Amino acid sequence: MEGTANRVRAKTSLFLLCFFAALPFALGQNGPAQAIRLNNLGVAYMNQARINEALDSFRQALQRNPSLFAARLNEGIALVQAQRLAEGRDALLDATRQQPQNARAWYNLGLAYRTLGERDAAIDAFEHVAHIDPNDADTLYFLGQLHAQAGRYDQAIALFARCLALDSRHVSAEFGLARAYQLSGNAAA
Repeated sequence: MEGTANRVRAKTSLFLLCFFAALPFALGQNGPAQAIRLNNLGVAYMNQARINEALDSFRQALQRNPSLFAARLNEGIALVQAQRLAEGRDALLDATRQQPQNARAWYNLGLAYRTLGERDAAIDAFEHVAHIDPNDADTLYFLGQLHAQAGRYDQAIALFARCLALDSRHVSAEFGLARAYQLSGNAAA
C-alpha cells in the first residue's frame, strides 16, 4: 500500500512539474508568466552575485510586463549593487511611486541615497519605512546613524535605543548609541 501511495505522489509531482514548466509556453513567451519567470531568474542570479545577468533578466521581465513591480524594484536593487547608484536611485524612486506603501522599496531607496551621500533624502526614505513598519530595527538603526552624522545626537540616541529595544543583539546600534552618547558629551552614559 505504501509503495502505491509513493508512486501516486511521484506521478502527481511529475504532472505538476510538467504543468508548471509548460505554463509559460501555454501563456505565450511574452505573457505575464514569462515576465515572472524572468524576474525569478534575476533573483537567482542576484543570489549568485551575477549582477549583470540579473539586470538583464529584470529588464527582459519589464519588457514583457512593464507594470511588474517586483522586476522594477529588483532592477533598482541590482543597479545599486552594481554601484550604478544614480540609475538605481531612479529605478527605486519609480518603484516607490508604483507602490507607495511598500516598505522594501523605500528601504532600498534609503540605502541608495545613503550611499550617494544624500543624507536628508535618505532620512526621508527611512522615515517612510518607519511609518509603514515602525518595528523594523534596521531602519531605526540607519535613521539613528544618519541623525548622528548630522549632529542631532538626541534624536540618534532615541532611535538607537528604540532599535535595541526591538533587537537587543543589534551590535551596530549598540555601538551607535555609545558613540552618540560620547559625541553628545555624555560619555558616562
